[in-house]
Amino acid sequence: MSKDPRSKAVLGTTQSKQWPGSWDGKRNRIQCLKCDDVIEARHQHDFKYCKCGFVNIDGGACGHWRRGWKEGDPKAAYKELP
Repeated sequence: MSKDPRSKAVLGTTQSKQWPGSWDGKRNRIQCLKCDDVIEARHQHDFKYCKCGFVNIDGGACGHWRRGWKEGDPKAAYKELP
């Protein structure tokens, strides 16, 4: 039986304080650089993983944004989308 990749703990996280202008009408979405999946959180409690489970996103357009990734540098894990 294979394990769900999303069951592993997320090692890194960033919050909206590190993303200046995150509340200026910008959509809360990222692209996983492992599987190229685009995920978007549309409201405050909208927590989502990409299809491979390597990155996740939380928070909506007006809340505290969070990004998570399994390992390494966040720039190698995902990219911000407009």
